[in-house]
Amino acid sequence: MAQPNYEGAYDIDQDPLWTHTPQALPIDVLTWYQCDHLGTPQELTDPNGQIAWSAQYKAWGEVREQRSEWAQREGLTNPIRFQGQYHDHETGLHYNRYRYYDPRVGRFISKDPISYAGGLNLYAYAPNPTGWVDALGLAKRGPKTNGEGPHNQIIQAWGQEVEASGGRVIAGGGVKKEQLIPTPGGNKEGRRPDIIFEDTEGRIIYGNVGKNRADQTNPITREKKALDDLRTKVNEAHAPDDVQFRPYNCPCGRKI
Repeated sequence: MAQPNYEGAYDIDQDPLWTHTPQALPIDVLTWYQCDHLGTPQELTDPNGQIAWSAQYKAWGEVREQRSEWAQREGLTNPIRFQGQYHDHETGLHYNRYRYYDPRVGRFISKDPISYAGGLNLYAYAPNPTGWVDALGLAKRGPKTNGEGPHNQIIQAWGQEVEASGGRVIAGGGVKKEQLIPTPGGNKEGRRPDIIFEDTEGRIIYGNVGKNRADQTNPITREKKALDDLRTKVNEAHAPDDVQFRPYNCPCGRKI
């Protein structure tokens, strides 16, 4: 994304009161952000609906970017990372308002300016980057644990349904801690299904709850990528018998 031009002719007769007023640049390229549940950009789409920029993130924010030919021709880049972070291409660090964050190690490079008010570890980002954010580099914020909101309600209802039918919730489901499943070579190196359960036939099922497209036919792109990883990139030790999906923005609650 182009930055304002701060260059200007210096006039010693007006110094020190004179300052240059930068001119606003015209908008050359218009794209749309496609973000995940935390607001982390996953894709930029061009005016034709094609993917111009996409990213594959490691757990703590280190990113591998891909740009279309159109994006490269237009000079399109995206410096936005985790919520509140701006990528500094010179250092590789993420500017996080009050301090810099290093995505390679998942830690800030300086102490928390609010000291222990932000937590006992003065350099920590968050306990879990898939559900927590620190938009200012001060204090982390995590997910609600009371089950409010349609996403959590569907997860809880799914877990209750499993147990009522004689199955067993292994992880997630609104009753247990979610489990990280390695997905080497996938869109992400690991996935956390919203529920892992054993049905009455002894089958192990991975379940995700997410958002459907507006036409209610298929999950949106980020949900589809997660399902693809769980279906095709899980090693034999963690391979499920089935992977299911339930949308929270559709009353049908069907599996896909």
